[in-house]
Amino acid sequence: MPEDNPIVTEPTSAGMAAVVSLSRHLITGIGAYAIAKGWLDQSGVDAVVALSATALPAMFSVYSSYQRAKALKAAAPLVPNAIIGSK
Repeated sequence: MPEDNPIVTEPTSAGMAAVVSLSRHLITGIGAYAIAKGWLDQSGVDAVVALSATALPAMFSVYSSYQRAKALKAAAPLVPNAIIGSK
């Protein structure tokens, strides 16, 4: 049954897009607060937003790969040793 299959092969791009979008909005809001307080200027906030838009998807990809590898290791004992078509 497909419901019993514990193996996840690909992360969803919708999940990654949601993480990036949410983080971009949060960082932009925090940056607006920092500008209002005089702690940063606009170029500093732009740099932080650009860095987060680049680094967060990379970190999300590494985390997703780790989770997939962990799921595959957990499911490996469930796979039979014989491969169909092998001699």
